Amino acid sequence: MDLLSYIGQLARRKDTLMERAQELVSEHKTVEGMEEEMTERNRALVARFKENRIRFSEFQRIAADETVTASAAGLMLGLKKTELSSVRWAEATKILVYLWRFFEVVEKAEKEGRLVTPDYAEWEDLDLDDIDPDELDILIDEMGDDWDINSAQVPASWDGVESRLNRYTSSPIYGMAAAGTMGLNQSLGVKSMMRVCRNDKRSCEDCITWDGMGWRPIGSLPPPGQGCRCYDNCRCYVDYR
Repeated sequence: MDLLSYIGQLARRKDTLMERAQELVSEHKTVEGMEEEMTERNRALVARFKENRIRFSEFQRIAADETVTASAAGLMLGLKKTELSSVRWAEATKILVYLWRFFEVVEKAEKEGRLVTPDYAEWEDLDLDDIDPDELDILIDEMGDDWDINSAQVPASWDGVESRLNRYTSSPIYGMAAAGTMGLNQSLGVKSMMRVCRNDKRSCEDCITWDGMGWRPIGSLPPPGQGCRCYDNCRCYVDYR
């Protein structure tokens, strides 16, 4: 299925996916809970695809549905609403463009037999607490795929497929919830916002820049996860007054 075909079906399936998002919020109630749930769902989905229990087209459809569901749930959590306006619904579907790029490279890798299950036995006795953080970053990169969400890099392992899928269905929940919270504060008449960066070695230049701007009119700064190269890895937060 191509992206336009899927988007064309969204209008008639909106109510169903909205109900799924409502259930996700109701059952898990926090960003952390929803992220954990989506991670587990992704693990099961990738396993089914890997074991040839579902076709690629079914993997694609389920992953797309889960992505929209999770994004909508994040917005609902932040807005403290169980319904989304047309504008907010459109916001929940924006990530689909990047998801379809992911589908293209996964389908290519699977057809070419390039996806393998890596042997991590050599890591079993590794004490990560004794490793310098910079060295740990390198080791993590070697163990799996730490891709930029816009990358068209072909995955090298099934673990890489799962990791990348989490970057569409699980990790963005934080940013969606932050965007919803900003919308809620705007509706309540809050006037000012300040985006606060963690200011650690994982903070990107964009986040540090937003942090340095201090208090600004609400809406003039992007919510965490937007307007920065951290994207779904962003863990900035926003103060309001």
